[in-house]
Amino acid sequence: MDSPVARRLRLAFDLFEAGSDLMLQNFRRKHPDETEAQIRERLGEWLRGSDRAYPGRPYTFRHTSP
Repeated sequence: MDSPVARRLRLAFDLFEAGSDLMLQNFRRKHPDETEAQIRERLGEWLRGSDRAYPGRPYTFRHTSP
């Protein structure tokens, strides 16, 4: 039996994967002429917070230290 912590961690990874899959679909729809490698690079840039990956992105989720 998995511990509650292990279940929550697995859920977090599953949610991250689902979100990444949704963004890949979104990028494929918005950029149909790009190769799969270009789409995956765009996803990586988006995950790192780059505005190039998703121009006009309304929110940035960068951690700032006090």
